Amino acid sequence: MRAAIIQTFQLGHTYDRRRWLFRDVNLVIEPGDFVFLTGPSGAGKTTFLRLLLRELHPTEGQVLVMGQNLRAIPDARLYRIRRQMGFVFQDFRLIPTYTVLENVTLLLRLMGVPPKEQRQRAIRTLQSVGLGGLWRSSPPALSGGEQQRVAIARAIIHNPKILLADEPTGNLDPEMSLEIMRIFVRINASGTTVIVATHDDRLIRMVGGKLYAIERERIQWVDQRPINPSLLPTEVL
Repeated sequence: MRAAIIQTFQLGHTYDRRRWLFRDVNLVIEPGDFVFLTGPSGAGKTTFLRLLLRELHPTEGQVLVMGQNLRAIPDARLYRIRRQMGFVFQDFRLIPTYTVLENVTLLLRLMGVPPKEQRQRAIRTLQSVGLGGLWRSSPPALSGGEQQRVAIARAIIHNPKILLADEPTGNLDPEMSLEIMRIFVRINASGTTVIVATHDDRLIRMVGGKLYAIERERIQWVDQRPINPSLLPTEVL
């Protein structure tokens, strides 16, 4: 077994101590895994992803990301972990008054990357998600699928080691949902660990990967299947 990129120890979380979302969660996610986390609405999928980002502190237990205990990292140094992660939201969270290029380069600007390199990396990343010609557009002028691809480009422009996605196809039709998953599979094939929270069983069956489910206050391993070869880039077949 490779060293874990994410590991939890007796992890538990509750908002009011009357109803636990999950307790005593001990799981290992290895580098390069493609993971689905499933469960009904309100089960705790989003909460689990927020714990991995340390947007929340767990009620009990520990979370290790890339070997570092998130409880032990001072707030002032948390950015070092987060800059190795990307996050894709269901509702895109693009800035409507920014162009596509400006949305995608937002993190690079915060990191102090020179403007010329920002633009080059953004256009290259947009091309990788099929939007190379739309970098001057504004988000409101795009379809839902195009906006989600912009959000993905923003999440991966800094080459994160971990990509988290919270119901990324929840607002998309089945055809575009599959296209988004094809992009995630391609990102995963490049070495990025991908974790997708979803309740779309059809999509899970079509893609493959590791499957965990939140059930009865537990996050339990359910299944593991090879990634669907039809979704893989040709260079890895």
